[in-house]
Amino acid sequence: MYRPTDEIDVRVIGDYNHLRENCCSGSLYKITTQKTDGTVIGGNLLQRAAWSHYTPVEPSDTPYTINRDSLSQANQEDMGLSAQANWHHAGFVLSSITAYRAWNWWPLNDGDLNGVNAQTNTNIKVNQRQFSQEFRFVNHWGKLLDYRLGAYYLWQENAVAGDQAYGSDAGTWLGYGTSASPVAGVTAAQAGNALNGYNVRSYAQPTTNYYALYTDGTWHLSKQFDVVTGVRYNYGVKTGSFAQWQVIPASYSSAITPLTTAQKIWNVYGANSGFSGHLDNGFVTGQIALQYHVTQNLMLYGRYARGGKSGGLNLTPLSVQQIASGAVSPNVGKETDDAFEVGTKLTALQGRLLFAGALYQTNDHNYQVTAVREFQGSLLSYLSSAPKVRIRGAEADVHYSPLPNLITTLSASYNDAQFLEYSTVAPPEVVTSGIYSLAHTQVPFVPRWAFSASAQYYHTVGKIGRSLADAYLGGSYNYNTRENTSANNSVYGWVPGYGTLNVNFGLRDHQGRWDVSGFINNATDERRISQVVQGSGVSGNGAWYAYVTQPRNFGFIARVNY
Repeated sequence: MYRPTDEIDVRVIGDYNHLRENCCSGSLYKITTQKTDGTVIGGNLLQRAAWSHYTPVEPSDTPYTINRDSLSQANQEDMGLSAQANWHHAGFVLSSITAYRAWNWWPLNDGDLNGVNAQTNTNIKVNQRQFSQEFRFVNHWGKLLDYRLGAYYLWQENAVAGDQAYGSDAGTWLGYGTSASPVAGVTAAQAGNALNGYNVRSYAQPTTNYYALYTDGTWHLSKQFDVVTGVRYNYGVKTGSFAQWQVIPASYSSAITPLTTAQKIWNVYGANSGFSGHLDNGFVTGQIALQYHVTQNLMLYGRYARGGKSGGLNLTPLSVQQIASGAVSPNVGKETDDAFEVGTKLTALQGRLLFAGALYQTNDHNYQVTAVREFQGSLLSYLSSAPKVRIRGAEADVHYSPLPNLITTLSASYNDAQFLEYSTVAPPEVVTSGIYSLAHTQVPFVPRWAFSASAQYYHTVGKIGRSLADAYLGGSYNYNTRENTSANNSVYGWVPGYGTLNVNFGLRDHQGRWDVSGFINNATDERRISQVVQGSGVSGNGAWYAYVTQPRNFGFIARVNY
């Protein structure tokens, strides 16, 4: 923080974080070999295991055993620099906020999710850069109106590099030499020669330029009644390109696999292709909220808001022929929503008890949601639109301090999020010849109920050096009911509800100048499933893999504020 004059202050913030994780691999959770009508699932995990003479890990409801022959890595680097300059003059504040951020994501994954050398690696590395600039003017019009005017700009560019690498077991694992061979008449040896060391690589570069103008204000119509209004114009331009190419293995021999045959094999897992996309759209968002202060400690409110999200680009391996014919498009339309909320806020017991409660409903139009389908032997995730989604529910929060040094909280929420209209790829266990409807089903990754509670106690313990110090102890418990973590609400995608307990403790300066703390996350060592993912032609059709919660873990943090 720098204050050259009484009217001007400048604050510069820089941050850097590097996270290295050799982790995060799913374990075999379920194996299904038939669809709901009894049809055998072709290329299921048991069939592939038999073709390759491989014994997979036993599926388990507590999937803590994995068998991999490739490294699992989830490394990332995050950094940013921002500067906010404020000019305080004659009752107004003029601000400039300038920021730059960079994020680098470097994953490695065993593509076949098993201990065979079929797909040795699959990853998408991302290098993201973004710059933003905002100008903001804050003032008031007597006692009637507090208002704000602003302009905002964002530039963002992502360099997205994909790679799928195949190994020595790819020929047998993928079914060559059997009646299920992806290319008729090709032996396992021929396919192994063509695929061992074969790579399908891709590169995408989406760029966003986003502009906005906004104004909002609070009208104090009386001592008890306020009206909050706001409107914003948003305009976004997105451009980008996608390219995919084949890298022929150095060990490939045309004497074993003729080039024409090898090319047919390579094309199964990714042909050379490329396309570009462009999308621009503008939309208006805004809100109006009514706030009525019944007493000094009780406020009732009602709010309507119109929200939106600009459209996007699917820079993924879509079919160039289908794009040219208009059958598919890399463009995803903008999303808009109408949100309604009523609630109350109450303060009691001389400020020691705070209560907030609300009822809400949001009607979402063209909800942007991730869809998944099998493509070129693997699962392809892409952005799609659900025409109508409705979210409604209730939430309540209570903060209570029974003792001067003890703060407790309790919160609960009910969230009913449903697709009203949405057709997508059917779950893998369902037999269908057409589009599959998810209408009146729960939106994935949204638990119906969520509960949390916390307590924090501190006590002054005397001086440490020249500082008066406080010792503190606290904990929090969070519980969510079950949720479906598959893109198409498969019956195998449900994650049971579970809760976790976290504990923290420490010693800090009474004035906040330093703090030494420790934490224990998942203190009761709950071993639960956090996500279930679908297997593919490479990882085994009909197979489901589960990711699990972190086991009990602990650490320490030291902070100095100056």
